[in-house]
Amino acid sequence: KDIRPGYWLTDKGGLSVWWCESGWKIGRDRKAPEKPRTGRVQAVAISAARGEFEPVQVILRPERDGELISAKVSPLGRARDGKAAITLRLDEVAYVQVTKPPDKSCQPGWYPDPLPPLRTPLALRAGQNQPLWLTFYVSRFTQAGHYRGELQLKTTLGSIRVPLLRASLFS
Repeated sequence: KDIRPGYWLTDKGGLSVWWCESGWKIGRDRKAPEKPRTGRVQAVAISAARGEFEPVQVILRPERDGELISAKVSPLGRARDGKAAITLRLDEVAYVQVTKPPDKSCQPGWYPDPLPPLRTPLALRAGQNQPLWLTFYVSRFTQAGHYRGELQLKTTLGSIRVPLLRASLFS
């Protein structure tokens, strides 16, 4: 069984796209999760209450160099009425080089840490992960229910639509 974190989304035009929860540090060289045997995509999912922020990561892993040209989010609305109630901020996950590890649990190398605002075009390097940090904000006035939307990624390697289908909100 595959023990890597994350959920496969697609492999298209030499670009693998997958997602995982915010608690994982995704190294540049970590392989994408395996495609499920069923081939079914597990859409980006969050659970949150009113007034909460909930982050996830969407990771792009190209087979050849390219660029992320744009990243746009459709309005995140309720499945029934389509009313937008959740906002989303997109940031880049940047890497810092650790040359002197602070303790024995850390090895020298590149670590994901800073979250600068996403600016496009963003370089995508062959064989290296480039996570995007998505922070959902649920206003205090949002009704409980299931919400959905879509992240649209345009790259020089092709366009990808990432389903944001399972945002479950609690009062």
